Amino acid sequence: MRKVPTSTEQRLAGRCWEAKTMSVEPIQDVVFEPLAVDTETAARLLGLSVSTVREYVRRGDLVPHYSGTKPIFLVDELKAFLASLPDEPRHV
Repeated sequence: MRKVPTSTEQRLAGRCWEAKTMSVEPIQDVVFEPLAVDTETAARLLGLSVSTVREYVRRGDLVPHYSGTKPIFLVDELKAFLASLPDEPRHV
């Protein structure tokens, strides 16, 4: 004897069928901007050498955050640092 499905079973069966037949469009052209970067990337973004970035860190002008022992720099802080640099060269 065949069991007659209840209305709940019918709804669940219908949902499973709908889920199987739905198509999902792939997300394209999504660009992710990093929130933080390592020392080498920070130097490239700033247009400076790695040793100059490390000198700014040693002097306290740039303050890295740390993931374990690895220094990382927030991109927003790098932008603020760059904006804070003088507009004219310093004469020695």
